[in-house]
Amino acid sequence: MLRIRSRNPSELGLALALALTLALGLASAGTAHPGMGPGPREGFFERKLDSLGLAPETRAAVQKLLDDARPTREAARQQIRQAHDAMKALLDAEPVDEAAVMSQADKIGALMTASHKQELRTMIQVRALLSPEERTRLEQMMQEHREGWHRGPHGPGGPGAQGPPQAQAN
Repeated sequence: MLRIRSRNPSELGLALALALTLALGLASAGTAHPGMGPGPREGFFERKLDSLGLAPETRAAVQKLLDDARPTREAARQQIRQAHDAMKALLDAEPVDEAAVMSQADKIGALMTASHKQELRTMIQVRALLSPEERTRLEQMMQEHREGWHRGPHGPGGPGAQGPPQAQAN
């Protein structure tokens, strides 16, 4: 397990924020790609919270925050999906209008940024409900998950891995 050794509390807070952002992103997105249906990641964050053994009132308060944020998340996912569909149409056009494509890229970026900011707001609210010990345990679980992912089928060495980059001859 990776241990963060820092005397700076803000660095530790940032590491926890990043882990929770990942967890909320996975929980809110359901899948990694816009336009795809629910996948195995749906409920990921909720399962991690369940394994923390939170007090029932804390767990209920966290679930309410996640439930309250769901309509906004779903609306953002739909907008991003539609923006990606519009981008595909622009790229399929003959001739391709580069200015329109770049403008659409800006729109997609803005929608994704707004979505990530909303996820961060939710994460901050959830984090405020957890005790320092619960935040530490959650960070440990998220770190173990990340390490497992890197060893698993999607990370280095998984199917499709090509090994270390080879030096190219000039």
